[in-house]
Amino acid sequence: MKKLIVVEDDRITQQFYAMFFNKNGYDTVITDNGDKILETLLVEEVGLILMDINLSNTYLNNEKIDGIKLSQIIKSDERFKNIPLVLVTASSLSSQLKQFLCDTNAQEIVTKPILDYNRFLNKINNYLAS
Repeated sequence: MKKLIVVEDDRITQQFYAMFFNKNGYDTVITDNGDKILETLLVEEVGLILMDINLSNTYLNNEKIDGIKLSQIIKSDERFKNIPLVLVTASSLSSQLKQFLCDTNAQEIVTKPILDYNRFLNKINNYLAS
């Protein structure tokens, strides 16, 4: 199975994702380290990136970066542009969500809190299966 990268800077949410994805048999890297994300993309076969938009402790090349900018960097790289990217946000303003999709070339947005975990898991499975 292809690797799943989860970009999340909240420690409690990281622990939740680790437990949730491990329980469901996923090969997952969960980090907020921008350099580690790019390194993983270079050396692993990644099937999906799950990217939190509001990153407050994430750095790339020693510069603070949010999920939108990090998504743009990943999607603008020829080597990574075809890896599906799903944004995760607490925002529910549809105009803002459309702008996020437009700005990042992400496939879709999942809003927090996630209420239907089976549906969420199906989305993840669909991306990793393709």
